[in-house]
Amino acid sequence: MVEVKSHAHLPFSAVPGSWNDKVEKLLIHEWEERTKDKGYAKPSPEDRIFRRDCLEVTFDVAGQTFTVFITHLKANPPYRELTYPLRRAEALALRHIVQARFGEQTATSAWAICGDMNDFIEVDGDADMPDLVSGKLLPSALAELVSGDQPFAVDACQHIADPQDRWTTYFSRDDVYSQLDHILLSPALARAVTKVDIIRAGQPYRAARHDGVRYPRVGWDRPKASDHCPIVVELDFIG
Repeated sequence: MVEVKSHAHLPFSAVPGSWNDKVEKLLIHEWEERTKDKGYAKPSPEDRIFRRDCLEVTFDVAGQTFTVFITHLKANPPYRELTYPLRRAEALALRHIVQARFGEQTATSAWAICGDMNDFIEVDGDADMPDLVSGKLLPSALAELVSGDQPFAVDACQHIADPQDRWTTYFSRDDVYSQLDHILLSPALARAVTKVDIIRAGQPYRAARHDGVRYPRVGWDRPKASDHCPIVVELDFIG
């Protein structure tokens, strides 16, 4: 390992387009509900963007630099439409951080953004993704990273041919299998993918789409390893 850097305190004011009326409304609502009475200041563009962090870790792999940006974006509750603006702001911040790190070499450098993004690009191959509460069709916050003919990043799970085999979590209340967990690769690194695998052995039996083996003691709902599945990507990028 070469270097570890935190971006936990990156403010909205440093990332163009990240602060808007919808973000302000959401943050003020959360402030009034949770922290106003504790003496916290009213939300402003100088507040930190990430609800958790973006941890930048740089490795030396056989003499070649490989950088991983680890994150966990804003959760969906109480519902996806309400929290979308903040996830979008975090996605813009991720793009800003990567571009600041690599500049004109962003597309050709070896980097990956990994984590629970709490948003999906598609559901079983369908890009029309309604909010499960309001029923409105909503864009993905990750569109800021993966959309367009020449995307900023490429979702590694797009290398899995069957779209119904890209899910990493199961939401039983609405019987929805979706991919909330992502490994987003630079365009150059995406061309170096040799294998993508999603490990579902820790999923509870209620996630019936998984018909493979499970770890010992996994139950219908609990015990379980997690409600999310880890993604494994193999790369051949050492020249």
